[in-house]
Amino acid sequence: MLCALTACNGNNSVSSGRIDVDSSVVTVDFSTRRQTMETAGAIGGNYTKNRMYASRITVKGERKDDDVGIYNLSTLNPGVVRVGIPLDYFKPYQNVAGSDATFNNSDFVKYNFDLMKDFTDDGRMIIASVWDVPDWMVSNPDNVDQRLIKSDMWDAFASAIAEFVEYGITRYGIKFSFLSVNEPNGGNQIRLSAAEYTDLIKRTSAKLRANGYTIPWLAGDTDNAYGLLQNNYARNQLDDPECRQDIGAISYHSWEWNPKALDPANLEQIYQLGKTYGLPVWVCEQGYDPSMSADMHKSWEGALKLGVNYYRALKYTGASMLLYWTYQWDFELVDPYDVTSHYPIYYIVKQLNDTLLPGMIVVGAESTNPNICPIVSFNNNQVTVNLWNSDASETIPVVLKNLPDGEYEIISSCEAINWSASDRVTVSGNTAKIEMPPRSMMTLVYRTTGSEIEDFTGN
Repeated sequence: MLCALTACNGNNSVSSGRIDVDSSVVTVDFSTRRQTMETAGAIGGNYTKNRMYASRITVKGERKDDDVGIYNLSTLNPGVVRVGIPLDYFKPYQNVAGSDATFNNSDFVKYNFDLMKDFTDDGRMIIASVWDVPDWMVSNPDNVDQRLIKSDMWDAFASAIAEFVEYGITRYGIKFSFLSVNEPNGGNQIRLSAAEYTDLIKRTSAKLRANGYTIPWLAGDTDNAYGLLQNNYARNQLDDPECRQDIGAISYHSWEWNPKALDPANLEQIYQLGKTYGLPVWVCEQGYDPSMSADMHKSWEGALKLGVNYYRALKYTGASMLLYWTYQWDFELVDPYDVTSHYPIYYIVKQLNDTLLPGMIVVGAESTNPNICPIVSFNNNQVTVNLWNSDASETIPVVLKNLPDGEYEIISSCEAINWSASDRVTVSGNTAKIEMPPRSMMTLVYRTTGSEIEDFTGN
């Protein structure tokens, strides 16, 4: 049956009837295969509060995680998490000839190790990133950002990273899956040229390998998508044969402060970069405005901006893993004083988390209306159609073409209802019709234990 969804208008039902011929059309192309979502986890989050002293404060005092983080672990269950390496507090003093190395494993540094141990025990993949170094390593210690490593401190910097990793492995049994420096191109908080980052990776990897550890790095991990391309930042690591052997993925952060980071042509270059070097593209900080106000953060306007940001990364850069900033109390998804009270962005993240599954293949999907943003993915047992309507005022009829016939569950999120998974629509003749209210996200999910999807897609 051809159906029109009216749930997000407050009716929470599916009504039958034909939709105007002026409907927006989304055409799916299963023959165009893009990225395969990471099997370790497609949608995850940052757990980085313990990277700095001030961030140890939580609702109930000092501990390894806050209420927001604990809640998101239970409800979103991320397979991949990103944590900070508090190098500036782990090794606050410079080694003196003839003395033993001095490590600090107290307070929030210990909480950080404890949290990573929990993640390891839970089987979560850990990406560990350096934000800052102790003052004795930098030439401008009074700076908070744009901190510069002294020319004679590169070996000490690499040693400190290796020591932190080895300490976590030997003392706690932590499994580090990937390493990086956070936003080294932008200097938040230390700034590295592309060549300096390449050199650091080689130095640190050599020290770890000498002690029997091989841990891959992220190329780039830049502060925005264009920063990955600018001055060939990531290519510097990828084109160096010694460095390339220790690169496991290409990473950027999706903050939109640079207009060039929104250009589909630039974003497509990132997809091609991954294809050229045979590496996955990841978004290790998924967000859209680093200076976002609290009102925007808690609004449906902000939620749909975030949704379109996810769409842009998935469609153009071919991102196969996206980590929201953050799953803890910072750009938080839920009210930190009542975690069962969800902000609109929670529903956007949860809808992706629950439907864009590890191992799913993202395929081609084009919309005739730029306000309707589709991401379609599948495996042999499920087809997922994630749709965002970014229009602030219009309910838009949408025709979906070239989907396997069957009954699809509909999950809807919008200002009127927040979240609903009580509707269904039948795809007949490979076509369905729905209506998308303004600023809404809708997901159609078709599940089967038979061969219908395999037969339809030829997979």
